[in-house]
This record gives sequence, C-alpha cells and structure tokens, in this order.
Amino acid sequence: MAVSRHKYHLYRKENIGSERRTYEKKFFQYGNDAFVIIITTKRKNEFNFPLKFDRIPDLFNTYRLAVSYLAEDNYTNSVCVMAHTNATWLDCRQITNWDQRMSTIATWPTVLCLRMPRSLYDLLYGTEIINSVKLKMGNINLFDRKENYTMADWTEAALSKLHNLTIVQNNPSCPIRVARLEFDYELGSENYLAYANLVPVMPLITRSTGFQFFTCYREQFISFKIYVAPFQPNLWVALIISLVVVITSVSVYKFFGGYEKVSFSAWLFILATMFEEPGQMAKKIERATYFRLILGSWCLMSIFLTNCYNGLMISELNAPLPSFEPKTFHELICLKLSLESTERFFRSDLPAIVDSRIAKELRFVGNLTMWYFNAVITSFEFDPRSNPHKRDDCFNLLSIKSKDKGFSPTSCNPELLSYILSRFEDIMYAWRENSFLRNYYNLLLSLSLPIHSHHPKNMTYLKKNTNLTEMQEKIESEIIKCGKSVYIVKSDVIDAEYVFLSKSYPWRKFYKGKQILESSSYGVAFRMTGISKIPVYFKSFVESGVHGRIEQELIARINEGRDPVEDRDLGKPRKFEEVDSLGFEGTFATFFIIWGIAIGLALPVFVFEVRHAIRAEVTQDAQKAKDEATKPGLTHPRCGELLFKSAKNIPRTGVSPLNKDQYKANPDSWTLIAAQFVRILEEFLRKALLHVKQDVDRF
Repeated sequence: MAVSRHKYHLYRKENIGSERRTYEKKFFQYGNDAFVIIITTKRKNEFNFPLKFDRIPDLFNTYRLAVSYLAEDNYTNSVCVMAHTNATWLDCRQITNWDQRMSTIATWPTVLCLRMPRSLYDLLYGTEIINSVKLKMGNINLFDRKENYTMADWTEAALSKLHNLTIVQNNPSCPIRVARLEFDYELGSENYLAYANLVPVMPLITRSTGFQFFTCYREQFISFKIYVAPFQPNLWVALIISLVVVITSVSVYKFFGGYEKVSFSAWLFILATMFEEPGQMAKKIERATYFRLILGSWCLMSIFLTNCYNGLMISELNAPLPSFEPKTFHELICLKLSLESTERFFRSDLPAIVDSRIAKELRFVGNLTMWYFNAVITSFEFDPRSNPHKRDDCFNLLSIKSKDKGFSPTSCNPELLSYILSRFEDIMYAWRENSFLRNYYNLLLSLSLPIHSHHPKNMTYLKKNTNLTEMQEKIESEIIKCGKSVYIVKSDVIDAEYVFLSKSYPWRKFYKGKQILESSSYGVAFRMTGISKIPVYFKSFVESGVHGRIEQELIARINEGRDPVEDRDLGKPRKFEEVDSLGFEGTFATFFIIWGIAIGLALPVFVFEVRHAIRAEVTQDAQKAKDEATKPGLTHPRCGELLFKSAKNIPRTGVSPLNKDQYKANPDSWTLIAAQFVRILEEFLRKALLHVKQDVDRF
C-alpha cells in the first residue's frame, strides 16, 4: 500500500477457489503525483535485475515507482524513486526528504523526444526540408522566408530554455519509456495493438481538417431574376393590386361619368408613368377632379417606385451572368447511386432483387468497381488513358499522392481514392448503424466509380516512383483549364494552394467548396511526461496563438519557389486586364432578349390589327392583275410556254440555224429569213393572247 495525497495503489495476490489458484489483482488511482512503493529487505546494490514491467501497472504515466530498501546499517530503510524513463533498479534515485519528493523529482533532467509524422509530402512538419537550421530564440526572424526550419525546430528552440531539458528528434519512432511529443497527431487514430500506444496520451488539439476541393469551373446560365429581385414578393403583389385598382376605377368612372366618348386609355397612361414617360390625356379628362386625385396620387407613387427599382436593378445589368459552381461533394457526383443498390453492394445476406432497375444498377457498379480496384491496387502502374469507363461529362476528382508511408495496397494511390479504399473495410461493418453512415458511404461509393478520373491525364502512375512534383504540375495544368476538374486537398492547406493559383492566374476565378469531407481533429500529443510542466508550457504557446501563427507561416511556405505551369510554358507571364466597359458577356444581354421577345410578340399583334387593310390591299392587287391580263401583252404565265412551242416550229418552215459564212455569201437570204421569223412571231402572239383570254375567262 502506498499513500500519497490520499491516493493509493494496491497490488496483491490472492488464492481463490477450491483449487487454491493464484489470481493477481491491481488497484491503482490515476494521478501524476501518486507513488507505488515497493517495500523490500534487500539492499540497493542487490537490485541488479531489470525492472519487470509485467509485475507493475502498465499505466506507468500515472505514477512514480518508489522502493523502500534496507539501508547500509541493516536497520533503517531508505527510499528511492525510479524515473519513469528508466528501466533498471540501478537508476533508482534516493530521496532524503520524503516531504520534498515532488520538488525533488521536478529537478531531475528530462529527455523529450520529438516524433515526426510518417509522411512523404509534408513540408509543414519538415520531412521534406533537408537544410533546416537549429533555431536560437532571439537571433532569428521566424517570418523571414530565407530562414528554413520545421515545426520541430521551432518547438525545440521554444522549449530550450527549460531547466534540465534534453530534446532529441527521432523520426518516426521514439523509445518507449522516453517522454515524447508527437506532431500531426490525429485524435482517435491510435492502433492499440501497438505497445507504444498503450501509454496514456495527453492530446492538445490545434486544428480540425478534412478533404476540401476548389476549382475554377463554373457553368453560366441566363436568368431574368434581376428584373424581379429589387422588390420582395409581397411588394410585387401590392403593386399589382394597386395597378388593377387604379386602372379599374379610372375606366369605370370614365364609362359612367360621361367621358365614354373621350379618347383616353387608362392602362396606357399608367404604363407610360411606370417607364417615366409623359402620358397623353385629353383636356376634358385633365379638368376632372376625380382623375386628378387618382392619377395624381399614382404619379407621385410611381416616382418613388421607379427610382427605387432602377437604383437596385441598374447596377446588376453589367454583372456577370449567374453561374453554377459546385459547393458540395454531392454536386460532383455524376451517377447518384440509390441507397438500396449501395446496401446490396456491401451486403450479401439480403433477399433476391425484385426491381430490375436496381439489379441493373448493382451489376453496373459491381463490374466498374471490380475492374477499377484491381487496376489501382494490384497493378504495378496505372495509366489514366487506359480507363474505358471515364466520361467527359463527369468531374475529375484530382488529389496528390497519399502521404501514408505504410505498406497498405491503398496507400500509394491519390489521397482521396486511398482514403475511400481504406474505408471500405469499415463500411462492411458499419453499414447498418444509422442513416447518416448509410448516406455517407453511399457518397463514398459514388465518388469512387471510375467514371470519375482520380489521376491526372497524360501521366503514367507508378506505385513506387511517382514524381510528386510532376503530379502536382499535371493537376495544376488541368485545373487552370477551368473544365470539369476539381483539386481535392486537406482543408488546412487548401488556402495555400488557393492563394498560389489565384495570384498566378488572376484572370481566372477560383471557387472553394463549402463542405469538408471526413473532418478529423489534429494537434500534438504528449506521452510519458509524468509530472513535467512541458505540456503546460506548450499549451500556453497554443492558447496565446503563437503556435497557430507559426503553423500558418509554415503552411504558406509550401509553395515557396514554385513557378506557375502556364507562365513557364509560355515563357512570359500573362497580363491581367480589367474590363470595365459594358458588354454582352453579362446580364445586360437579357435586356436585348426581352426586347427581342417583345418585338416578336408585337409582330403577330400588328398583323392581326391591320388584317382588314391587308385584305383590302391584296384584293386590289388581284383585281389590277386581272385587268392587266386582258390587255395585249405577254403578261400571262403561259405566254412563255406558247413561245417555246412556236420556236420549235421554226426549223419546219425551212429556216436553218444562223451561220456567219452563209450571211457573208448571200446577205439577201438573211433578210427573207428575218421577215419569215416576224410573221411566225406575230402568229405566235395572236395564239398566245387567245389562250390567255380563255384562261382569264375561266378564272
């Protein structure tokens, strides 16, 4: 039994049962200031065997192990305490004053191991920084981009002034019994099968991050909403009711008030005032008091309404056309799978399918996923051009290669695809849990279909030797085309990519998604710190904002020295020219569309209103044509036909075709031929006019 500040630990063996079997029981209380005291009659120099951890509580972050041993005089007892980072009895340190045990232990030297994340692509925490420097607080500007350092370097420099603190950087693991500080710690990600993770953890969450996308793709469409947007619906209803009341009251008074013969249209006058045009009104109407009151009050109200409407609407005429930009991952899906087909994909214990549509969809999804998973997991290389299921009308879901350095078959794929594949095992067990997970896994399966491309184009994807820089450039070259491609990165570094592309391509507008997929909490974690004040000091860095500002600075350095792909290909940067002039690219084009529709509707109305005049004109023209047809001439259509028939008879009269040589030999013969042709032409005209007269009479 050990008592310290009313906390105790008890470890004993009991013989229980008829067979007198031995059972070990452990009772211990959490607390960094608790002590487990082992009382022995041995001397300290006899402690020459290793400390057996299986004989004491494994939660060795929660206690201090003390030993009461026999002193040199073989009469009194001395007490020594084991540092929690030591594993042999020879390291047991004597405490002369038991009342000062806490302050004594606090002065012992502490070794802190900084554990880096296992990552291939993480400039934030230093695995890609080779020439990092050892910082010395006070002689360096942390925001000078010429200085190269990591988060571990800054932490070591910030904690270096602590008394008796030794910091070592060991990547990726630290000794089990050494206090360690883990960066990029994900809350809830511990593998408790590993002995190192059995050590109680003290997490300090600094950020929450997940998958987020951005793109410059947008789909513009024409909308006439700007013409009704200035007023709320209730105001439009009140305005329409007012117009109906004014026009009706004026028309009724005009009819029953003795003004029915006066030329005046109430609705045309109201319409003119709405468009800020003067309306025409007869003198007799102007002198009527009723018309003055009704129409005068309306004119006063129309001034306020038209000016308010113009002021709110006119600024929108030069605005860009409304467009669709994807905001959530659901809007990126090209084929929305039903929940039933997704459930049957993950479960095989369901009854037979009755709906043929579900069966067809399930068969389609099964064939696609089987081919795709075999291609990206088992193949040594993957070429996106060999994907026969890729559809051009679907979004390309591009992401950088997974950061995981493990040997999992899914770890070497793009980050989003690797995450989806790793979750499929969880899906098998968690599908029935709740409706949220059902919809979430349905989304993941829809995003994993090969109709979406997860790899950049024109790049053979090697499992082991994929060039991350080349992959990033390929993704950038596809994103800046503003096609149906999105760049999916973690939300804590998306701002760095977004700022870089926005500055490099100012003539393009990039949009960030509003949804964060698989949000997780990240930060730092302390293990084996015991009663050390290091977690308290580091917590003050976080709460004061110093840690967050350094983290933000390191994220901003991710793209330091990176050149835009388009500028490098063109050889010179493209200048951005702002256009302030009015054009048809914006909503101003809708004004001409409305004008064209109005003209198109006015034309048939015009034809209907002048239908009597058109009929009279057509009748008059027909009569004139009939009169002209009775006169001599070749106005009838059959004249040409008769002329052709008569001309065919010319060779039968003995007239041969004209010949230049015959004319030179006998000029007089040509005179006879001409005379004969004139006689034939006269006969032709006479017969033609006769036929015309007969046709006109029949008409």
